[in-house]
Amino acid sequence: FPVTINHSLAFFNTVGEILKQSGMSADKAAMAYHLLMLFNTATAFTHINNQEPASHSSFLKAQVKSVEGANLRGAAFLLPEFAKITTPTTFDIGLDLLLKTIEEWVE
Repeated sequence: FPVTINHSLAFFNTVGEILKQSGMSADKAAMAYHLLMLFNTATAFTHINNQEPASHSSFLKAQVKSVEGANLRGAAFLLPEFAKITTPTTFDIGLDLLLKTIEEWVE
């Protein structure tokens, strides 16, 4: 009988082969894999649970406006651009930064 493996193990194996072929040490490859999976999981969770800042732009702006007398210079600085952030943009930029950082780390 042929051996059957689940999709998660098949994926783990495929990425392991790619990382091995890249010349990474096993300890760094394992950590790189773990970091990539954490990033993917967190991004997917954010998307599925509708937690991207752009989805809550009006609420975020109202929260800051509701305490106008407070010294919220940091919030005022961040909010206009933060309230535009979407999950696809977060994923694209985050993955690019993570991959570049891993590449620098293993050199």
